[in-house]
Amino acid sequence: MTQDRQAQDAHAQPAPGDIRITGSSTAAGGRYRRVRVVGEGTFDGPVQCEELHLTGTLRVGGPLDVRRLHVTGDMTVEGSLQADHAHIRGQVTVRGNLEAEHLDLRGGASVDGLLSAEELLLRLYGPVRAQEIGGGRVVIREGWRWFRHAGFLAAAEVVEGDELHVEKVKARTVRGRRVEIGPDSEIDRVEYTVHLQVSPRARVGEVIER
Repeated sequence: MTQDRQAQDAHAQPAPGDIRITGSSTAAGGRYRRVRVVGEGTFDGPVQCEELHLTGTLRVGGPLDVRRLHVTGDMTVEGSLQADHAHIRGQVTVRGNLEAEHLDLRGGASVDGLLSAEELLLRLYGPVRAQEIGGGRVVIREGWRWFRHAGFLAAAEVVEGDELHVEKVKARTVRGRRVEIGPDSEIDRVEYTVHLQVSPRARVGEVIER
């Protein structure tokens, strides 16, 4: 076979298709265009796709790379999760980093590594745990004003961003340009460059203006 023919065959790989999981089912990991799960789904390996819509529960047996993610329910990723836009209504567990351009989470999360987005909006009904939380604009608050979660909403070693609005957060270090620390937070060290506002109901240790 000529090199030209080999090159043509290499480029003739079929385009990724759609997959739908309903009920309780397991599918192979791989490249897909659109993924829709209604019920209990499992992928036995890494998944790369344009869109993923989940209503129910899903386990991905490796990293997940997706452009648009919509979750209503519980999702576990046995690796890192990377998305352009992620809207999560429920609980997500990630055994690596969770990174997105825009992340809107209403629920809770457990992230073994970095939780990061250029715009990170966490309206929480359950706790968020991560090694680090960061982004451009970071908002962490309770989901409903009448909902009172016992303990801290979010816990991390470091919370960092250009613009931070956080409440009920426990962290060793909070670092940003404009920082607002809401009630029931416990911060060992705050570093800021432009603006700092601290609730009288927050506990803050060292404060450094850069």
